[in-house]
Amino acid sequence: MPKFEVRFKAQTIIFEEKSVEDTMYFIREGKVEISKNMGDTKQVIALLGPNDFFGEMALVSKAPRFATATALTDTTAVVFNRNQFFSLLKTKGEIILKIMEVLILRLKDANDTVRKLIQKNQKALVFDALTKWLQVKETDADIQHAADWVATQLCMKTRETEAVIRKLVLMNLISLNNNRISLNKNETFDKLKSLVED
Repeated sequence: MPKFEVRFKAQTIIFEEKSVEDTMYFIREGKVEISKNMGDTKQVIALLGPNDFFGEMALVSKAPRFATATALTDTTAVVFNRNQFFSLLKTKGEIILKIMEVLILRLKDANDTVRKLIQKNQKALVFDALTKWLQVKETDADIQHAADWVATQLCMKTRETEAVIRKLVLMNLISLNNNRISLNKNETFDKLKSLVED
């Protein structure tokens, strides 16, 4: 087995969303699912096979993983960490160029996918983001400030986000008093579930 080769049994989680590490993976054989949590549902972003790679953002960013990678079948992959990657950059520039080309295409596809998901169930996504933010703040917030923050998180326009927030108020999922929003006392999980199933 090559020095950097690893094997994963079927249904093994290779890495989880929000985990922090500095490795990327080239698939030699097997199938890998890339998924992301959207509220309380799992959204499959991509299905990858031999000669595909994933986890590449970890080489250039220390941000947490954007999604979860799971081996759907027994899978063999070649793994590179950040130091190995930059060593490769010095000697195999053409490989890095190919990775960058694929990365640019993936970023475009990811933006398109996220946009479609937001349009599909804006209320659930806005409610989930807004709930997390208000829980961290531990106080009510101006609706404009909240709309700006949520819009940035979900790549939406502030005007669209504010309109969705006002719909959530009409649905009695959040409260609005004097242009300040706050969470109602009902169970957040049950509210989000009803939105996703809507």
